[in-house]
Amino acid sequence: MEIKLVAHDGEAKQYFGASVAIDNTLLVAAPGNFNDDNCGAVYAFEKRDWEWVEIQRLVAADDGPYDLFGYSMAKSGSHAIVSARGDRTNPLGGAVYFFEQQQDGQWVRQARFSSPQICCQDLFGAAVDMDGGYAVVGAPLGGGHLPKCGSAYIYRHVDGEWLLDDKIYPQEGTPYDNFGCSASISGQRVIIGAAGSSSKPCASPQDVNMPGSAWIFERDESGWHQVARLSPVDGHAGNLFGCAVCIDGDRAIIGASQDNAADFHSGSAYIYARADDGWNDELKLVAMDADSGDYFGSAVAIYQDYIIIGAPGVDGLGKNSGAVYSYMRRDDGWTPRAKKTQYDAARYDLFGASLALSQQDALIGAPFKKVGKSLFQGVTYVYDNIQDLALPVELASFTARHDEHAVLLQWMTQSEKDNLGFILERKTNGPWRVIASYQTFDALRGQGSCSMPTYYEFIDDSVLVNTTYYYRLADVDMSGLVSYHEPIEIRMAAGIEHVALLPNALRVMPAFPNPFNPETVLRYELHSTSCVDIKVFDLRGRPVRTLLSGQQNPGHHSVTWNGRDDAGERQSSGVYVIRIRAENVVRSQKVIIMQ
Repeated sequence: MEIKLVAHDGEAKQYFGASVAIDNTLLVAAPGNFNDDNCGAVYAFEKRDWEWVEIQRLVAADDGPYDLFGYSMAKSGSHAIVSARGDRTNPLGGAVYFFEQQQDGQWVRQARFSSPQICCQDLFGAAVDMDGGYAVVGAPLGGGHLPKCGSAYIYRHVDGEWLLDDKIYPQEGTPYDNFGCSASISGQRVIIGAAGSSSKPCASPQDVNMPGSAWIFERDESGWHQVARLSPVDGHAGNLFGCAVCIDGDRAIIGASQDNAADFHSGSAYIYARADDGWNDELKLVAMDADSGDYFGSAVAIYQDYIIIGAPGVDGLGKNSGAVYSYMRRDDGWTPRAKKTQYDAARYDLFGASLALSQQDALIGAPFKKVGKSLFQGVTYVYDNIQDLALPVELASFTARHDEHAVLLQWMTQSEKDNLGFILERKTNGPWRVIASYQTFDALRGQGSCSMPTYYEFIDDSVLVNTTYYYRLADVDMSGLVSYHEPIEIRMAAGIEHVALLPNALRVMPAFPNPFNPETVLRYELHSTSCVDIKVFDLRGRPVRTLLSGQQNPGHHSVTWNGRDDAGERQSSGVYVIRIRAENVVRSQKVIIMQ
């Protein structure tokens, strides 16, 4: 269920949701207008009877005009850190404020730190994060190895006080690297983004198109030390690699919001994992429906085996309305789960500009959203990671074939959850265009929630001969979640029919019986010799049973699941997911055990 948060005293140009933080409680920053002074504030919420209730409004107390209190923010347990972009005596010097939550739930200011550099416009506090007893503060124009290289400051909580623990910067830094433009900390390990850094030691300070990097530091008994520099092997000038970073234990994710991975500034994100030989690149993520100016990777968050990535430039429901993509790591790697857009999406919302992730919830900011007549007041949304950010419809098949001078599109769902209906998109060489939706065609309306197979079809009669068309199907759930499925291709050649599923390797029929007790049979068809892997997972993505793993010949096949795990233990009643992978194609469907 989507929960929508706004400030009780919201007004235009407040930018509520510019920065967000969540664990057992949540904080939302609004660094913009309050009586036209741009001082900024942070709002604290706590959960009461399944609802998030605003309990306090935090301000700097010593603020001044254009301080932008709340420019960056983070929290860990009962501690929080909030930065102010300006400072009373130094408008670009910056400051950070530490707060502690008392037993009555109220937040009390503990400490304030400004840039250690006297009269230095180093953007101290441009990025902050905290974990446990440590906090990190980025200063991307601060002095490091050379002036203006950027630096970061580590603070440590000792005997009830926050004390400066160390100043860190890369030894090979160059001016205007922007080291400190993003920061994340996990235990005694920190990652710092340098979105303007160059791999060339003699790069000109005026070169604003330098590729980025990210740096990892770790602490031991002698202090903080640089242990890795991460740069993508396919990085290019101006990709802003390092504009957003997040680290959790032995994994890190780094955004490159201006990467031309799929189109101009479509964006990407890179996952790195720590091994015995250091930090290695694990995967590069690009949105399946990437388009120009999406800025995928502008915000990133990782929590254990779960990732969400913001793309505030997505135009799907209005120009720059924004979207968020979720991914989950399983035993065979990272797999996409869903693309999320808010139910009330509108132009220039920038949904996904800020993100925060906990074990249960995802917090997503839309700081430019219009509320009533107030432009850029901002809204923040809370989603359940499992229920709200998962694929709601299990698609069993999607095909296209000639029907005289038209294309007949047919698809079947294995099951549906809160499904409003479908959207059909088509393209040739250009961007995807909507040709039909559930809002205008009754045949595309969904079944709501249904555990039985359902068949759909649509005829596209606006096609031309000697043209190749690509079709893409998306489903929309009750909260507005738009989830895309794999595209298909058809060539409209006179007298020739060519239909290809991308990739053309696998067809899966509905499991039967379903619901079942004691067993169900899954039938599938291979079009070529393939390495097949079939596994059962619970709804949280945990592996339950491996049904098949090996090479199979083309033809019809089937596999049976008796409702037991790999140890032979009978599983409890509930919903499970059977996932079948053949070469590069993955299909999944839900089955229900009924005791």
